[in-house]
Amino acid sequence: MNRRAQPARVTARYRNPWHRPNGGADPQFYESDCRPFEHAGCLIYQRIKGCVWDVVYDGVCIRQCAGPNGAKEAAERAKANGYHAELRRGSDRP
Repeated sequence: MNRRAQPARVTARYRNPWHRPNGGADPQFYESDCRPFEHAGCLIYQRIKGCVWDVVYDGVCIRQCAGPNGAKEAAERAKANGYHAELRRGSDRP
């Protein structure tokens, strides 16, 4: 029997800026094994199928959205406002 090798499943790992080391349930890193798409300089991951789309810039989740269109808009806003301004907003919940 000749079986094709299955491609290895790649898991992306990116920082959760809302993590609080001394409490809270949010993990320090999020992980996703879906294939992201790029939009406005960000990678967009569907972390929870049909529910949560993470907008990631420079290895950090900068926004969480309920759908791909909202994630695209968030990436465009981040680009317009300067990505680093979004990274500094880590204490704000999206």
